[in-house]
Amino acid sequence: MKKNIIYTKDFVNYSTEYIIDFLKKTKTLKKGNINIALSGGSTPIPILINLKKKGLDWSRCNFFIVDERCVSLIDSESNYGNINNSFFRHIDANNIFSFFKEGLDYPEMINRYANEIISNVSEKKNEIPVFDLILLGMGIDGHTASLFPNTNALNNRDEIVVLNFIKKINKNRLTFTYPLILNAKKIIVFIKGKDKIEIMNKIVNSKIKEYPMTLISEKHNDITWIVKS
Repeated sequence: MKKNIIYTKDFVNYSTEYIIDFLKKTKTLKKGNINIALSGGSTPIPILINLKKKGLDWSRCNFFIVDERCVSLIDSESNYGNINNSFFRHIDANNIFSFFKEGLDYPEMINRYANEIISNVSEKKNEIPVFDLILLGMGIDGHTASLFPNTNALNNRDEIVVLNFIKKINKNRLTFTYPLILNAKKIIVFIKGKDKIEIMNKIVNSKIKEYPMTLISEKHNDITWIVKS
């Protein structure tokens, strides 16, 4: 298992250059489109803002959203909306896909998004799409994507995206499931803040099962943690 933990004071610039280096290598090694899934939240936004300034050729990249709040794309809480404002609208990607679609109910959104992933991420392993890169964050409860502790999505091995009810916030979220996340070639996890560093250390060293991120840390064969020191 290849698990790197990289501590850096220059968190945004280091993360940016790490992603650029990965993309350059992938473009050299792979023909066709590069499929990338992005998580929301505040931590990756400065990195994405930095990335858009680098003048990269994004024309072979398809972008997807790892998880989404059940709000309109123009809502201030929308992961897609926030990433679009800071990154997507400033680059020339091949395709950009979002969970949320106006006029559809949530089962229809899930079905539509799953089909978009299956249709556009052509590489498959065990009949599940293989992303080239997934960028993740983590909460202080050890959740990642919208895989929260004690929620039904943690046990779902049959679907690649689901609607997940989170009791502690009394809200639904749309999210990738473990099978889809674990099938990615590369995962990068961004960690910022003392509390999250403590949780990360427990996950990596003690493998505490109550944290949803633990399964990903244990099972994925190429995960890099980039940590603001």
